[in-house]
Amino acid sequence: MLTPASPGPSVAEIIGEFVDYQIRFVEQQSAWNKHPVCPFARQGRLKGRIRYEVLAFSAEACLDPAGEFQRLVRAFAAQNHELVLLLIHPHRQAMSYPQLEHLIDVEISPLLGSLQLEAFSGHPQHPLKIGGVYLRREPFITLQVIRQRVSHRATQGLHQRNYFEGWTAEALDYASAHSRGYQPATA
Repeated sequence: MLTPASPGPSVAEIIGEFVDYQIRFVEQQSAWNKHPVCPFARQGRLKGRIRYEVLAFSAEACLDPAGEFQRLVRAFAAQNHELVLLLIHPHRQAMSYPQLEHLIDVEISPLLGSLQLEAFSGHPQHPLKIGGVYLRREPFITLQVIRQRVSHRATQGLHQRNYFEGWTAEALDYASAHSRGYQPATA
């Protein structure tokens, strides 16, 4: 007799697990400096400025103009309260880390750029490592969408507070890739 497959965790369970990870790791002081792994995560979470969504995204789904990904991204771009749209893939092994980076760098960057947005990734196999700590190894595959101007301003502030002290050139290149090419609007 076959046993029916488990439907997997609910949306609330997935978001709960991610938020728990965020509190236990991302919001805590890092091993290489006195700052939290992400100095903005706690405040964003507590003020309700991070929108958590569970979405089974893929290149095909992201490129569909009538699809849920583009609907969420366009709605995020049109509002001003939320600072981050955090998309959590419900299937932890849906794509490899290189596939996720290709999705961001090649497939969705044109759409995001046209909306003055950018994305960065989290993945269970993300290689970014500082001071022996894998910074972007997350329990799920994630896309974190943010406004270019907010990302640029945050990166500048982190540089001023010596957040990047001890980072390798390769890690700095990865971190700066998100604000590279940002052009502030001129009056």
